[in-house]
This record gives sequence, structure tokens and C-alpha cells, in this order.
Amino acid sequence: MDDLALALPAIAGPKKAEIKKAKNKIDEQYIVVLEPRVEDADAVADELVKEHKGRKGHVYNKAVKGFSATLSEKEALKISEDSRVAYVEEDGVVSIPYSDINRSNLVEE
Repeated sequence: MDDLALALPAIAGPKKAEIKKAKNKIDEQYIVVLEPRVEDADAVADELVKEHKGRKGHVYNKAVKGFSATLSEKEALKISEDSRVAYVEEDGVVSIPYSDINRSNLVEE
């Protein structure tokens, strides 16, 4: 009987509520990345923002499936526990120092 228990796959419990942090976060702005198995990102986005009192932004369907949303941190944490959600991260401002720009790509010859 003990051998049988060892052969069974472990059953995953509930997901841990977690938000990936951004360096220069935008308050109450989040990116929700969905699991690849989700077929209709727009419908899931509508459902989740309605259920969690948020506002949907852009829906992503190409490189990743997901959406941006305006939500409280408490509601973003709740969304992160949904089985259709791969992860939630804070939206943030990204900038490139001027000295890091390859000027040869900016000038037409």
C-alpha cells in the first residue's frame, strides 16, 4: 500500500497569492499573464476585472496571453490565485539612458 502512495502524482494545492515587483511601478497598474492553455484572453480579462472591481486596459494575444488592468493591490493578489493566471506583475516605467542608445540605428545614411 505504501508503494502505491509513492507512485501517485502529487496534487497541487491552491496557488500562493503573489505579485512580481517592478522597479519603477505605476500605482494600481498591473500586468496579468495568463496560462498558455487559456483560449480567449479577452473573455478571461473581462471576467476577472469585473469580479475584482478593476478596469481592463490592453489585452495581449500574440507573444503572451494576458492583459493590463487598474486594480487595488488586494484585488491583484486575489487574481494571482486564479488557476488561469500564470502570474501578476506590477506595471512600471522603463527607460533607457541616452548613452545606451546605439546612435548608428537612429541615423539614416
